[in-house]
Amino acid sequence: MRHLIIVLLATLFAAGVTAGEVYKWVDKDGKVHYGDKPKHEAQPVAPKIGATASESADPDAANKEAARTANCARKKTQLDGYRKTPSIKETNGLGETREYSEAERQKLIAVTEQQVTAACAPASS
Repeated sequence: MRHLIIVLLATLFAAGVTAGEVYKWVDKDGKVHYGDKPKHEAQPVAPKIGATASESADPDAANKEAARTANCARKKTQLDGYRKTPSIKETNGLGETREYSEAERQKLIAVTEQQVTAACAPASS
């Protein structure tokens, strides 16, 4: 097992060392070409597959968007759980458990719906 890990790490390191910049260009006939040497009309291909221009230009914005998306998904999952369960029980730090009444459960669902709306709203620029 140890040897496998060493081989995998060595392979990953070697791949990172040999990875160079890749260029893309379209010739006069409209054919798309890729190469490791730039042609006069070549543009570097984004290093991250599927990256948008904004992600490449501003990694902080990409990280914030990823965190916002994860928070939205987490809140939706939480809301779905609250809606599907017939009762909600909460245990405090002392190990004491209390069960929410139906009115408290409905209020918790309403609050969580507001949180989903806020967390999943389009990011403001």
